[in-house]
Amino acid sequence: MKIYLKEYREELGITQRELASLVGLNVRTVNDIETGKTNPKADTLVRLADALGVMTDELLGHRLTDPKIYNDNGVWKIETQHI
Repeated sequence: MKIYLKEYREELGITQRELASLVGLNVRTVNDIETGKTNPKADTLVRLADALGVMTDELLGHRLTDPKIYNDNGVWKIETQHI
């Protein structure tokens, strides 16, 4: 499973060391996740997403573009496109 950690980390302009410090991991673990050597546990994925200001779905490659929220007979729905 590809985790888009490096892409989001680089967008923020922070180093692996800085990210590791933010989420309480060691640098090697961050590197192993970025290079695909290991997959993070669910709680680690949540901490990484929180630190980067994204949703876990986005780290897993599900970027949403232009979501449309609408009310369908009293039920709120969201219509999105994945890129």
